[in-house]
Order: sequence, then C-alpha cells, then structure tokens
Amino acid sequence: MAALHLLLRDTYRFGFMVLENEVEAMVPTPEVGIEPPKKTARVGFDSSLSRIPQSSTCYLLLLPTELVLAILSYLSPIDVVAVSVTCCTLHTHATTDLLWQGFIQDNVPGQKITKPYPCPNFRALYQAHDTRWCLPRYKIWVSDKDLTGRLVIIRFDQRRGCIEGYQLVAFSKQRAMQPWEAEPSIRIHSFEPEVYLHLDKPILELHAVSSQETNAIYRERVMTRLIRAMRDGQYALINDEPVAGFPAYMLPETQPAVGRFEAEVPMNMFGPNSATFCSYMPARALSPVELQSQATGSFPYGNVWPPPTIPASEYFMGAGPRARGHGDEPLFRAEHRPTRRSEVSELAFHTRKFLTHPFPIIAREENNTDTPSPAANSSGTNSGPSVPPRSNRAIYIPFHEVTTYATLDPKLYTPTKDKPFRGIWVGDYSGHGCEFLLMTQPDNDEETQLESPKSKEGETDEDYEKRKYEQRIYRGSLEAIKLTGDPNIPRGELTFRVDDLGPEAYVRTIQDEPFKGARVVKSMGHIADNGFQHDQFIESQLFILSHDRLAQYWIEWGHISYFERVNIDDFLVPR
Repeated sequence: MAALHLLLRDTYRFGFMVLENEVEAMVPTPEVGIEPPKKTARVGFDSSLSRIPQSSTCYLLLLPTELVLAILSYLSPIDVVAVSVTCCTLHTHATTDLLWQGFIQDNVPGQKITKPYPCPNFRALYQAHDTRWCLPRYKIWVSDKDLTGRLVIIRFDQRRGCIEGYQLVAFSKQRAMQPWEAEPSIRIHSFEPEVYLHLDKPILELHAVSSQETNAIYRERVMTRLIRAMRDGQYALINDEPVAGFPAYMLPETQPAVGRFEAEVPMNMFGPNSATFCSYMPARALSPVELQSQATGSFPYGNVWPPPTIPASEYFMGAGPRARGHGDEPLFRAEHRPTRRSEVSELAFHTRKFLTHPFPIIAREENNTDTPSPAANSSGTNSGPSVPPRSNRAIYIPFHEVTTYATLDPKLYTPTKDKPFRGIWVGDYSGHGCEFLLMTQPDNDEETQLESPKSKEGETDEDYEKRKYEQRIYRGSLEAIKLTGDPNIPRGELTFRVDDLGPEAYVRTIQDEPFKGARVVKSMGHIADNGFQHDQFIESQLFILSHDRLAQYWIEWGHISYFERVNIDDFLVPR
C-alpha cells in the first residue's frame, strides 16, 4: 500500500509537470526585443523533477484509468474541471461519473449516495448544487433570529436531489416536579426529551435545477401576480415604485443582472399561490479590520455572527436591525456580499423571507363623488355618515426578514477520550421549554502535559486505573453555550460554566438516589431579567451523571434540571 501511495504521488507530480509544459508550449513566442517573463519557483514543487528528460509524450495519459482516477480524486472539483479542458483523454477521465459520485459522497455524511436524480449524472448533480455542498457537509447550523435563535439540521435528500434544512425541536414527555428524598427542600424537574425535526416547515430547500430555470419559474409567478396586475391598474406599490424592495429574481428580465455569487437563489417552499417568497444568499466573511470595527463587547455584539462565545475561524455580518423592514431598506452593504467564488464562505449563509400582503384601500373615485354610500336608504337619502366606495385597487407592501446562519467547528462538539462532554445537548428550562446547548471543553496547552499518577500503597490495579481515568477526563473547564435561547438568556450566551472539573472544584460524590455515584463540581449559572437585562452569574453545582447526562443544581432557586446529549447523526437520513 505504501508503494502505491508513492507511485500515485510521483505520478501526480510528474504528470502535472508535463501538463504545465504543454500549457506553456501553447503560449505564443514573445516579439523580438521583449524579454519573456521569468519563471518563479512554486511552493511544494520538487526541483529534482526538472532533471527528468523532456519528451512530447505525456506519461500520465499512459496510466491505467484506475490510477488516473485515483490521482484526480486528490484534487478539488474546481481543479478537476481545469484538468478536463487540457485534452480529450483527460476530459474523459475527469468527467467519469464515479469520480463525481465520490465528490458528492464526501459532502453527504450519514448515507450512501447511489443515484443522481433528477440529473442525468453525478457531475450534473454536483454542478447543480455548486458552492452549496458545504451545507450538508457541516450539517449543524445555528441562526441569529431574535433572542431565541434556531438550530437547523441540513441534509441531502437523494430521492429528490434536494438540499433541505429543518429546525430541530424538542419537548419533554414528562413535566413533573418532585422533592429529592435525600434533601426534601430541593425539587427535581423530571426530564424525558423527545427530539425531532420540524418537517412541516422547512427552513431551507434547494432543488437540483439551474438558477436560470428557478428564476424563470419565480419570475413568471411574480409577473403574473404582481407586475401584470400593476399594468392593468389593479395594484400599486408603495410610492408607485414597481421594483422597490423586490429581489432580483422577482424583477422583469429588463432589470440589470446581478453577479452569480451575490445573487439570491429562490426557494419554492410555500406553493405556487403563496404570497411568501424565500431565498438563499451566500455570505462573505468579515475581514479582520471589518470585524474589529464592527464587533462590540456587549449583546448583540454589533450584529456579528456567530457571537464571541462560540469559537470560529470566520465571522459574518448578521441582519440585526435590518432583519425586518420594508422593501426600500438595504439588506447589507455591497461589501458584505460575495462577488466572486473566493469570497463565498462555506461557514455561513443568509436566508431572506419576502412577504407581500395585498391590503384593500378605501378611496373616493374622482368621478363618483355623488355615489351614495352603503348606508343610504332605498329613497336615496343618507341615514348615516358618508362612506366612500371601495376601490378595485390594492396596495402591495413588501416585507422581508433576513436571518444569518453559521455552522459550528466539528471540533467543538465532537467528544474525545479526554474531552468526553463535548457535544450538542438539550436542556430543561421549565417554563421556557427545551433548549439546545453546545457543550464544549476548550483546549489548554497545559493540559497536554499530563503525567500518570503514582500508585498509592495498598491500592489495587482496578482502583489505580479508575483514578488514572478520572484524572484524565476530569480536568479543564466546561462551558454550556445556548444555541437556542429564551427572553431571559438569548442564543449564543453561556447558560453555565465550570472553571475546573478537577479537584479544585470538586465538592463530593453523591451516595443517594437518583444521583448515586454522581460527581459534583462547583459551577456558575447565568440568569437575567427579560430582554437579557441585568444578567449575572450565580453559584450553582453540576452533577455529572454520565458522559451523556448531566444535572444542574440551581442553589438559589432550590431546584435541579437535567441536560441530555443529542445524537445529530440520527437526523441525517431522510425517511
């Protein structure tokens, strides 16, 4: 196997060196007196390959198809497309369906891709969802919607060739409170969560059709319901502006085109007769300078998403106060929208819900001023105040809602043998219902230097291994960050934290049911008034029941609430 890897590596490097020579041979010879451009060294290129004898034969093309496909599989899809235009033979290899099936499979966790429906082949399917395959790959997305936020699971449904996203919701099948027998003054909230996807209301639905086809469908729908009606004098817009506030795909074809990567992608989720439109918008990350000038130290942090409590490699401009408004308000400044492929981020996106409501207006027609009102009696005299007739005109008020979604670094929620509590959890928040949390254990460079404990005199091997295991996992801090929030503590804020899981914060080991054997450590719970006002951290305790179940004892309130791990992989396969 090692020899095969070396062969693939050397073949890949030599083959593309030959391809480069062929491309250079296609460049016309410079005119006399003009110095040709100097060649620059390439990063990662072995200069020893330049000593290989040059010939007109491309040895890469002489390799078996299996080896060529193996080499191409190490490239990105964009690079494979570039290779496909070099010659007919490589074009045949680069368009092999098996290769593109693998590219799609790399972006669809939890299920095996077997068919390219509705496209004729996997290459066409990949192209149909180009720049959007990151959505099912990262699968977990959190939004900045209001104070509550959303946790959305995005997956690929190969039955429809559709990338779909649904909100993850939960409720407790038991809503009871009982005193703890060991300490009757403490009340225990029973908690048996049922977690599921809200399939009746999709958040995202991107079908495998070209943007031109989708835009044509939406344009016909809007032109029929709005533009044509305005031409007939039946409808009017605010300030008589027929295009103010409408997305580009809803406008007549005479409107100027929008760049491919900044254009909104319409999503047909509400039916052909609905007045609600929804679109997907790619996002561009803020530069370090923009982030420094935009972010603030307090909620809502300058509308930057994700918030500073969630570690991220890229941050984005959220909708903030512009999340809702009339159509004449700008959504984002031009610099916040990507204009080229390199600016399209794989870690965030925006959705825009566009609502049009026809409101009938009451107005007296100029040539019907003497028309009796409905309050007039049969004799033609008015028995009440004059009521003008209802006009056949209606006013369309465009209204939009923009939401920003960002994904989570898989490292934050993937448990390890040393960080077993990392993950997505669901917690009981009494009157607020169930809320989802990101339980993370930050890395600490000092923790990596862990020495094995010395055995104690008279200690059995079993006790020593247990103590060694506990020393490895019960160390460092633990933070519980709300992915969905409530009017008191919003999304993106800490709900509790443990500064040290080790001996410094250790309180006791409980010997009474239902928490027998649980390790208790000191923690700090986060509370606030409505609207996240006057927030503070109060003393609390964390009961560690297992790697999949925790309990928080709110000392000041005298009650215990549970938290339970959620297995996200259970929701990745459409059924």
